[in-house]
Amino acid sequence: MESYAGTLLRDLRDGRLDAMIAPCEFGSAELRHVRLGREPWLVLAGRGHRLAGAGPVAAAELDGERFVVTGHRDGAGYDRLVADTLGALGVTAALERGGPGPAVLAAVAAGDALALTTTPDAAIGGVVARAINPARGVEFALLWRDETPAPALGQLIRCAEGRARASRPRLAAVA
Repeated sequence: MESYAGTLLRDLRDGRLDAMIAPCEFGSAELRHVRLGREPWLVLAGRGHRLAGAGPVAAAELDGERFVVTGHRDGAGYDRLVADTLGALGVTAALERGGPGPAVLAAVAAGDALALTTTPDAAIGGVVARAINPARGVEFALLWRDETPAPALGQLIRCAEGRARASRPRLAAVA
């Protein structure tokens, strides 16, 4: 299931979900977690945008640009991560409401704005993904509620713990 992080967190806390993968910042004291790894932020730009080149994009080149975020109350965590990342890079940017996944990418593909993601797979339909220099990333975790999880969830947790120790999984943060 894919949705806004706020929706998924509510479903997790209310028992409609057993677990979820999310940025560590979305966790809380009542949730258990296993850190899974860190993924770098990437800039998404439409092929016609001035930043649609190859190689890393310097943070200074992002200054003054328009960035699309969800603008939805249940996407506020993602929107905050984007704002915090840009702020940490010293970038002053206009954040504009773009809606969920496809709506965000439509504005980016049209060259009207940029977006941040942690997955190059989001770069489809006339959109390119570029690393940011200096690099910034998002730490992901498997989150769950129960202190004593059901057997299937317990197995997932053990697999996640083993996988986290063995290698770095690919994770994604998109609107």
